[in-house]
Amino acid sequence: DYPSLSQINKILVENKINVIFAVPEQKIPLYNILSSKIEASYAGKLLKDSSNIVHLIQGQYNKIRSKVILKNSSNEFMKVTYVSKCLGDNAKETNVCENMTVGTTVDFDITVELLSCPQNSSLWNTNIEISPIGLQEYLQVDVDMLCECDCEKPENEIVKSENCSYAGTFECGICTCEKNHYGKECECDEIQHSKLFQCQQTNTSELCSGRGECICGECDCYAGPGDEEIFGQYCQCDTFSCERDSEGKICGGPSRGICCGKCICQPGWTGDDCDCTEDQSTCIASIGNSEPLVCSGHGDCICGKCKCHNDEHGSYTGLYCEDCNYLDVLALAVRKVENKNEKLCVFKDNDGCSFTFKYTYNESNELYIFAQNIKECPKPINVPLVVGIVAGGVFLIGLIAVLIIRFCIHLKDLRDYKKFQEEVDKLKWGQETNPLYKKAVSSYQNPTYNPKNN
Repeated sequence: DYPSLSQINKILVENKINVIFAVPEQKIPLYNILSSKIEASYAGKLLKDSSNIVHLIQGQYNKIRSKVILKNSSNEFMKVTYVSKCLGDNAKETNVCENMTVGTTVDFDITVELLSCPQNSSLWNTNIEISPIGLQEYLQVDVDMLCECDCEKPENEIVKSENCSYAGTFECGICTCEKNHYGKECECDEIQHSKLFQCQQTNTSELCSGRGECICGECDCYAGPGDEEIFGQYCQCDTFSCERDSEGKICGGPSRGICCGKCICQPGWTGDDCDCTEDQSTCIASIGNSEPLVCSGHGDCICGKCKCHNDEHGSYTGLYCEDCNYLDVLALAVRKVENKNEKLCVFKDNDGCSFTFKYTYNESNELYIFAQNIKECPKPINVPLVVGIVAGGVFLIGLIAVLIIRFCIHLKDLRDYKKFQEEVDKLKWGQETNPLYKKAVSSYQNPTYNPKNN
């Protein structure tokens, strides 16, 4: 029977043989496919008279000589990677270097990685052969897989160890629990296994929020990244995953809130990062014995600061909304007090009337207001007069427009008539100049008339 491709490839690899297929042009695609299946084989076009056989072999030999390809005999339990600069300056992961010349040297850094340990312990000691394709030389690497620690050997195990609550085997610092027991130290039995629901925040939640281990119905949270912490009954809280305030503190720091999926603020604080205080004392100005008002009664205290009103009742400014542009005049207390630190305000009612007043604070921070007793209102409008003026204006404008249009039409008629007269004058020719003019009486000579005969 004919040998298979794998058998051919095996013999060629074992004997480090390079194969050159010299075939007609129409067979090149087929042999290129064959060459891809056979290691260290090449296909070249052979002319009909085979005159290029020497050049073909020489060219393919130069290609073989100028390329270095490394291969290895590793198994599925190991991974071999190659890194080389070849003839360049930058290292890259590759097992092929091309454009080599005689005497050129390239270096390969080879890494052997153990992916998994074979179940058959006889394979834990093996070797790998690394060699360039087509050459007889090879590098043999002896591999000793450390798939078992000394502490895992039976003679080092402690059965029913005290460290495992006498319900498991202690090996390499870890307890392997007996049946119906679990936990780091096998401290929980099957009866306590029913307490797993106590590690769930809701019926659909993961045990300990997926960030801890449920031990006898209690969550033992994992460590957070770096110096951060994971805590809470269900390991739902931490110190790294919520909003930070302007100072970079999670939920404003422990004194303001804690992070449990979102910021849970302490009493007296609100906001996404617990940076908003509910204390309104900073929004109240000292006004003597009077009743204290939040933002002077003209604003809202938001996060410890006044947000002043600005609506139809008035516009206010200032730290406590104490400065105004408009103020409700019903709230005025009229007292005559002399003080040079005065502020002027104007209020307008719905009728358009204005009240001018000024206010000031004394040394005890008490408010005093000076108000105008008589409001200033605009003079009433004479509606009939305004209507008459408007109507007369409209009529006058219309009349002027009609006269202007009529005058324009008259000017146009004068221009057209003048043009017509000029055309008529051009048609008045005299008798001497009119080429069509004929006399009223004409004389004709009788051609048969002969006066001599008469």
